[in-house]
Amino acid sequence: MAKINAEDKALMVKRILEAKRAGISLGTVAEELGISQRTAYNWYNEALRSIPAVDLQAHREEQAARLELLWEKLQPGIAQGSARSIEVGAKVLADARKFLGLDAPAQVEHTVIQKTAAERELEQLLEQAERANYSKQAPKISEAIDTHQD
Repeated sequence: MAKINAEDKALMVKRILEAKRAGISLGTVAEELGISQRTAYNWYNEALRSIPAVDLQAHREEQAARLELLWEKLQPGIAQGSARSIEVGAKVLADARKFLGLDAPAQVEHTVIQKTAAERELEQLLEQAERANYSKQAPKISEAIDTHQD
């Protein structure tokens, strides 16, 4: 791929931002601009980091409004049971959860119980006693079975 000069890159980044505001996917705009989707993604994130916080908030509000509009437009189809509307609705909700940060990883607390050497030794002794007790009773049980069968 040929090297892209700063002026062309600036125009492409502007187009990427406009396309995202209009709800066009990065893959579509990347194809339109003749760049890889990864490059479009990187430039988009670079541009977002360089936008002042006030503009970034406006961008977030636009994206939230876009998701809300998509969800509202899907409601009639979902209510009618349209498989396609339900599928797209699920994707819109997934995007909204991701956008709002609701899919953050859950923290799981792990508790490890470590036994002392004395506790492990006691367990082994109990297991040995149970095995010994079982082997003493085993002949009695088989004798009882034999006696019962006679």
